[in-house]
Amino acid sequence: MATRTITLFALCLAVYVVSASPIKKQQLRSVLKTNTEHQKIKRAPPVIPRFPTFPPTTVKYGDSCSRELDGICRDSCLENENNIGGGCSGSQVCCKDDGDARGDPHYTSFDGKRFASQGKCSYILTQDSVNTPADWKIVVHNEEGLHNGRTVSLVSFVDVDIKGILITFGPGDTVKVDGNPVKPDEYVFGNDDLHLMRAINNKLKFYFKGYFDVLFDGEHKVDVNLTPLLANKVCGLLGNNDEDPSNDFMMPDGTVTTKRDEFIASWQDGDC
Repeated sequence: MATRTITLFALCLAVYVVSASPIKKQQLRSVLKTNTEHQKIKRAPPVIPRFPTFPPTTVKYGDSCSRELDGICRDSCLENENNIGGGCSGSQVCCKDDGDARGDPHYTSFDGKRFASQGKCSYILTQDSVNTPADWKIVVHNEEGLHNGRTVSLVSFVDVDIKGILITFGPGDTVKVDGNPVKPDEYVFGNDDLHLMRAINNKLKFYFKGYFDVLFDGEHKVDVNLTPLLANKVCGLLGNNDEDPSNDFMMPDGTVTTKRDEFIASWQDGDC
């Protein structure tokens, strides 16, 4: 009986050892694996972030090619652009698109197309063509008057409308903001992107930073200068600014006409 008890005890002990051994080996493997991974993490080299590098801009923002003027540096200006001075590296010049209405009035589009009009209404000179309704627009108001002894249509005043803010240039140095007379050298919009000032030759100037500036001489001449940002993003009497004067007589519906009067009438703003 004692012999059987000892044998049975030995057999149970053997079974325990056999069944327990795989668990210990598995635990050992787990511990070794954890330690190995920990050692790998400790030995990993530090991560050094790599930042993208950009080529230096060719524009040196000086007095003649400042952020307010927003010109573009070229070896030479395109036919429809004006050289507005230095501020560029090397022999490059600072260029800017220009369109205007003057005299009785004669128009020059941003792409250099010239034409005349005797319309005595209000017309959209240029406006934003990307958004509907337009975020901004510049309107000229033409009236009958004497010019060089002739009765002709003349630019009498100019409206610049930017998202509901209305700036009006009138005869002489008359300026109004939302219908209220202001002094251009003193008025502050409360927005760093909008500025009103007196420019060279006593012209009144308004500029929308990054987009355009408008100059009015207080008589019958208005100049509009666009930044490169507005290439092919405008419409109106001064064209679409795509460096192609052949399609400048584009009407609001996108149709290009060869008839000057039809083109001008299509950009009438309100009733005469």
